[in-house]
Amino acid sequence: MTLRKIIGLLCFALAAQTASAAETGRIEGQAKPREQIVIINDKTGAISGVVADGEGHFEAAKLAPGPYQVVYQGLPRRSSGAPVIAGRTTLVKQQAEAQASH
Repeated sequence: MTLRKIIGLLCFALAAQTASAAETGRIEGQAKPREQIVIINDKTGAISGVVADGEGHFEAAKLAPGPYQVVYQGLPRRSSGAPVIAGRTTLVKQQAEAQASH
């Protein structure tokens, strides 16, 4: 195999990998430290789970484009979703539920 063919194959493989990465998106956000977060694709029902780090940052990568729900541990499921767009990062933050105490 000639050097020219090898370089051509490497360029093709790199281009295919770049195109594949651009077809997905990601969700990042803040939660409580070490909190479990469930991410649900509204169209397919696919579920992903992540755990926030010690500072509360979380990230779910390689998500197919579409609407997602981000469910924080212990909070009710929300119907409004986080849109994932190919090649982009969607930032979300936890919205605390007001609870009345008697």
